[in-house]
Amino acid sequence: IWDFDLAYGNYPHDHGKKVANSTDGFYIKNIPWYNRLFQDPYFVEMVKKRFNSYYNQRHIVYDHIKENCTLLQQRIALENKLWGQLCLKSSKDNNVQEQHRKEAEKLIAWIEARMTWLKKNIDEL
Repeated sequence: IWDFDLAYGNYPHDHGKKVANSTDGFYIKNIPWYNRLFQDPYFVEMVKKRFNSYYNQRHIVYDHIKENCTLLQQRIALENKLWGQLCLKSSKDNNVQEQHRKEAEKLIAWIEARMTWLKKNIDEL
């Protein structure tokens, strides 16, 4: 998996612009050729159809995140001891695991907010 630094509200270098970290907006439509696609009614129809398929099954993604969060609980503490990404390297395992769980909850909340915005705005295309 590559380049998720631009996904899920995890873009630290937006230089003061409200872009990738936001749950609202059509960031990709800033690209001229891509924006041109949205002028084609057939393309818009297919976007709506495809999006609604994902929207109606978004709980599968949330369940997957929760299941993997649980699966990774023991390993995440070791990972943190090596790299210190969630907490200080010296943090207790249960503190690291709790922080990891909170991050998973934040991710789910961000995705839900994004999906809600997309649902409203894609339906209006």
